[in-house]
Amino acid sequence: MNIDLSKTENFEEKLKMWLQEVATKCHDYALKNDVDFYVFQSALPQKPNPDLLIIGINPGGYVSYNGAMHKLKMEKRTAQHLAAGINMYTTKNVNNEKMRRVMLGNDVDKNFTDDCIFHNQYLFDLLDNATIMNMFYFNTKKEGDITKMCQENELQYCKDKTLEFIEMLNPTNILFFTTSEKNLYPMGVEKIKSIGSYVKEGKLKGRTVYAMPHPSGWRGWNMGENRKKQAGEKLEEILQTT
Repeated sequence: MNIDLSKTENFEEKLKMWLQEVATKCHDYALKNDVDFYVFQSALPQKPNPDLLIIGINPGGYVSYNGAMHKLKMEKRTAQHLAAGINMYTTKNVNNEKMRRVMLGNDVDKNFTDDCIFHNQYLFDLLDNATIMNMFYFNTKKEGDITKMCQENELQYCKDKTLEFIEMLNPTNILFFTTSEKNLYPMGVEKIKSIGSYVKEGKLKGRTVYAMPHPSGWRGWNMGENRKKQAGEKLEEILQTT
């Protein structure tokens, strides 16, 4: 099943077609590998050109696809079930508490602290309104497990659909939650360079994109160098000028 998004200029219709194809194709892969999948860690975008698109690597926590569908009383994951429906980074959730604290500190109720990345109102609002997705859509316990549980053609499909989605969404800024060249180069990111404070810059099909280490890997919350705030300050500096 391959859709032709050029048949319509309407963003809502394009998104609907894109979701239906991804749900159908990934269902086949998920059945074969018995690994669950989804795409977005936020609500679906309502319109194109958001201020920020965040792209992670893949959903964490291995889940059996058959087991997940049985629990949900569904035969397959549908287009309507590819998104979390809420922002998983700014909404309190017991499953991502550690990562949320790295990003937002002890609370999300506008009680900002220095020891986090998105440490002021501007950064919080940017994160809260971001569209958040993964470059690979299948759940694995560890990032490195993705190549063990999925075939290269399945991962290539996810990469291609992520790139297609970027063109369809046309965000003002793109932030990858990985600085690993083994993840960025296969996505087509070139000319990668450090621009300071744990943030990198690169080019993706003529777009300037940014990258920072995934917050799930930032262990410890009280580092003397306060690297989380430094990263946030760098993000604020570059994103406010775009």
